[in-house]
Amino acid sequence: MDFVSLRDFVMIRSLVHEQRDVLRVTLLYTVLTVALTWPLARGLTRNLPGDLGDPLFVTWVLAWDATHLGRGLWNTNIFYPHPLTLAYSEHFLAQAIQILPVYALTRNPILCYNL
Repeated sequence: MDFVSLRDFVMIRSLVHEQRDVLRVTLLYTVLTVALTWPLARGLTRNLPGDLGDPLFVTWVLAWDATHLGRGLWNTNIFYPHPLTLAYSEHFLAQAIQILPVYALTRNPILCYNL
């Protein structure tokens, strides 16, 4: 029969306490995040924060990037008839790559913007 030594017991106990502390901090951070963004947290899939200028444009660009990343990315449907019109503004390619998994699952650009 194996017995746990006192040293092993203390080490296991400290790991359990450490994991408990990480869980508490994560829970506190989550509660504070929801509290500080409350009106938005209630409608992540349908509400945009702030005005409808930049957030709406960024949401559109992220949706365009996510759907056209690999085929016709730079030829958007704005500033017609000029070609390569995404180059006239911010392209948000790094952010588009980050949101790809969520966008592939939900097809909701507003949710992707809010996350």
